[in-house]
Amino acid sequence: MNNFFEQLSNKQTIIHELDTRVKIISVVGFILISSSLQSFLGLAVGAAFLMIVLKLVGTPISPILRRLAWILVFGGALIALFPFITPGKEILAWQLGTLKISATQEGVDKAILLFLRLLSAVLAVTLLNATTGFREVINGFRKLHMPNILVSIIEFTVRYFFVLGDELTRMKLARKARGYDLNQSIINRKALMTITQLIAVLFIRSMERAERVYCAMLARGYGGVGSNGEHRPVKRSERVQMADILWGIGFVCFTLSIKLLEAGGIIG
Repeated sequence: MNNFFEQLSNKQTIIHELDTRVKIISVVGFILISSSLQSFLGLAVGAAFLMIVLKLVGTPISPILRRLAWILVFGGALIALFPFITPGKEILAWQLGTLKISATQEGVDKAILLFLRLLSAVLAVTLLNATTGFREVINGFRKLHMPNILVSIIEFTVRYFFVLGDELTRMKLARKARGYDLNQSIINRKALMTITQLIAVLFIRSMERAERVYCAMLARGYGGVGSNGEHRPVKRSERVQMADILWGIGFVCFTLSIKLLEAGGIIG
């Protein structure tokens, strides 16, 4: 799991050296402001700015595309439906018997806006991920005094995605060793039954694994997240340098300037 996060954050650039707290606040501020933009041009400028920064810190394009693909799995359905569920000027229509399906210009505009907002958010999070290790991000959340129970949930969730991924890989390898054809169509009844069994077994194994991990943590002195602090020591917060603050202000002000230009009617 560490290699996945550290392979992007092991370089040495100015942005890599910035204080983690500043980067977290800057990225969150960028996402909040860019999500309120209503113009294609404003969102495109923000996304292009992030792409330039990612290029400057040496981030390869493949991790960006993988993250965007994962986001589109969840947001793609809504993007695809917007043209057909939003009332407005009809630009395309299909007649299927008594059922008429039509797409509107307003729906297409909403779909494009949602895609650009998702793209900007993914690029912003990728920038944080590419310049900051996972452990530093978690400690940055704690230094910002986020609720410890929330930080712990985030930490455990991210870590055990990879644990369950390894478990799923072993199960697929075991089935392949027993002659199961992994390339069968999901429409096939036996293939569908096998996939259903695979999901059920993975669910059971994940519960058993979680129980074993929790017992192991208790055996090593873990007492949960109490009301008086973290469950692990964190270094005393260092003073944020003025250069870090100026960079964070500049990063957020760039997005804020786009918002002000949009509000003034200069773009949009």
